[in-house]
Amino acid sequence: MTPSQPQRAPQPCRIDWHCTNLILVAGLLMVGWHNGYDALGYARATLLVVLAGSCAFLHELAHVAVARLWQVEAKSITILPVGAVTRLGQLPPNPLAELGISLAGPLVSLALAAVCLLGMVAVGDGVLFLKLPYSFYALSLPAQLFWFNLAMGVINLIPCLPLDGGKIFRNLLQLAGCSDGNALILVTGFSVLVGAIILVSGMVGGSFLAIAAGLFLGVGAVKEFLDRGEGPALHPDDHFSLEAWQKADHDY
Repeated sequence: MTPSQPQRAPQPCRIDWHCTNLILVAGLLMVGWHNGYDALGYARATLLVVLAGSCAFLHELAHVAVARLWQVEAKSITILPVGAVTRLGQLPPNPLAELGISLAGPLVSLALAAVCLLGMVAVGDGVLFLKLPYSFYALSLPAQLFWFNLAMGVINLIPCLPLDGGKIFRNLLQLAGCSDGNALILVTGFSVLVGAIILVSGMVGGSFLAIAAGLFLGVGAVKEFLDRGEGPALHPDDHFSLEAWQKADHDY
């Protein structure tokens, strides 16, 4: 299948607001109370959250746009406290198509970071961005959005599942001649190893963030493996499994 092949009209992509976003609202209120925010402070923090969420939405919208070029249905975009996730209604037709879909999100985030960098220059802190900020809250709004989008782009290019970079790594292995099953096993094993290292480092150093990141990579990679393992990656001769796997939902 190529992007130019005719196909039925795509269905509208549903936008979901996950209930865990209430945690973000509670966190915003707690940060404001701890830092003694007045009405203006709360308004600025709310604006930051809305703009950051919009940037995350554009990241996912890029996945949807490229998926539709390949006539792949995007069922929903779910907004989460730490970003968003796109659910496709079927598997992309080939590794090249999936590579394009996976790359689209991080590239848009990096492009948004470049736009925010121009905003930083416009407000006069275009030099300070080279120094890691001591306080994220003390930065200008363009600088905060710069760091947010840069993190979204760079982190999602890390070659570990379930991140976009893990899918990109798997697709590159497939395009280099590696079988679907071997590519899946290699990337899953690498992702679990990296997750375990981060988890242990977090436990030793007492970092909750590192522990959460390690669990996210390990559990997410195993889930991706189990989801993909239902199809031709591990059962190449089972045509019934192939059809069911291609039509199953896949997160990006």
